[in-house]
Amino acid sequence: MKDKENIKRNKKQDNLQDTSDTEKQNKKNKNIYKKNSNSIKDQKSDDLKNENEITFDDFIIHKTLKENLKKNNFENPTEIQKKTIPAILESHDVISIAKTGSGKTICFVVPIISRILENFNEDDKLSALIITPTRELAVQTYELIKKLTVNTKIKSFNVIGGIKFKKETYHVEAAHILICTPGRLLQHFSELPNLRTELLDVLVLDEFDKMIELGFKEAIKDIIEYLPDTQRVLLSATFKHCNFSQEIVKLTDPKIFSDFSKNDVTNFYKILKSTEKINYLYSLLSHISKSDNRKVIVFFSTCKGAKFHYLLFSKFFKDTFMLSSSVKQQSRLKNYSQFRDMMSGILFCTDLAARGLDFPNVSTVIQFDCPDTPETYIHRIGRTARIGKSGSSFIFLLEKEERLLNFLENINLEKSEIQQTKIELAEIEKFGIRRLDTKLNGIFRNDRELKLFASKYRVTYKKVLMLNNKKFKVDVEEEISQLRKYLGVYD
Repeated sequence: MKDKENIKRNKKQDNLQDTSDTEKQNKKNKNIYKKNSNSIKDQKSDDLKNENEITFDDFIIHKTLKENLKKNNFENPTEIQKKTIPAILESHDVISIAKTGSGKTICFVVPIISRILENFNEDDKLSALIITPTRELAVQTYELIKKLTVNTKIKSFNVIGGIKFKKETYHVEAAHILICTPGRLLQHFSELPNLRTELLDVLVLDEFDKMIELGFKEAIKDIIEYLPDTQRVLLSATFKHCNFSQEIVKLTDPKIFSDFSKNDVTNFYKILKSTEKINYLYSLLSHISKSDNRKVIVFFSTCKGAKFHYLLFSKFFKDTFMLSSSVKQQSRLKNYSQFRDMMSGILFCTDLAARGLDFPNVSTVIQFDCPDTPETYIHRIGRTARIGKSGSSFIFLLEKEERLLNFLENINLEKSEIQQTKIELAEIEKFGIRRLDTKLNGIFRNDRELKLFASKYRVTYKKVLMLNNKKFKVDVEEEISQLRKYLGVYD
């Protein structure tokens, strides 16, 4: 791999040589911004629409984009979209912070597409760079852009690996919009020092707080070094880590918007022993599955926990899927797409799926393991009750983990991310408790893989309890001893 400092030096020299192109782009941008300086249609004071009646047709955006929005059933913008879209159209640097399920992707996709269409030149190439923390979110964003650029000549491409680097390079050099994960994008910058970015119009960092949590802070800094000064947009589900934004991204007088209007989620909890959780999950899923359209996400703290329960419950329920970082990329994308498109199904996953991904019509979220923070709780339940819909959330807690409820009910995260969350005791017993533990020995005898993952689950679950022990003071050895006997797995 070529020396990074030499690459940066070469890119700066290339940018100096291309000042005429940059001036041309700046002139083009001024025209765009002038055109969009009032990004929602002017209306006489006596003819103003109620704010709730604003539609995407009221934005000053390209007519083809308006048509594509209608075709894909995007009619009324959410609160965060009403605030953010005009600011991005007007070229401001933006920080947009809103709960999961509020439609933040549309906030930047609509202005990007509209601005490219307004002054389209097929030879201008890279106009927008979108960076996401996960491959699944990159794919989701790419698919949305493809839907909204139908009947246009805009070229977009995913830079997430999975294909040969040389083939991916061809698409990178031809695209107007790139949707990338940080590591793969850095590889292209390192190995393609002449990759042209001087006409870049906007940089978007989606799920910025998640990127910092996943350790991409230095990668983002390195990416910024390769790019010209341009409009920058940050989107986040929380205010956490946004204090890093100025240090890392170098924003210019950013407009900051937030929206944490309350989700219509009914929250339930159940205090259980580790050895009771499987029976209660089995009973709850059996009850929910009686409905025609039931879409459920079950969260686990570890990949091994998700895999064990997926293998086990797949024997009793159809249309089950799994998402975790341990699943190979091709299978992850396949599982993501299949579950997203189904009306009914059960997804067993880690917190990989808790952020950014949009699964329509999820009726119920079940947290099998205690989340590590109140923020994680909020991200998990954000998979249901998305964009005006309602849903239910269940959480299984050990007796000592009941303290989490006090955190959720008595504190507000910054800017009301939790608004006095009311959590009710779940009376799952009224559904009838169905015992699965009595069947485990027979199942294990016929399924060695399942027994192997039962043992791995126990080991990783012990690590989770130990990590959380400062907060909850769980008797780890006792819980694990009982779980070992329950599962019938020993060292």
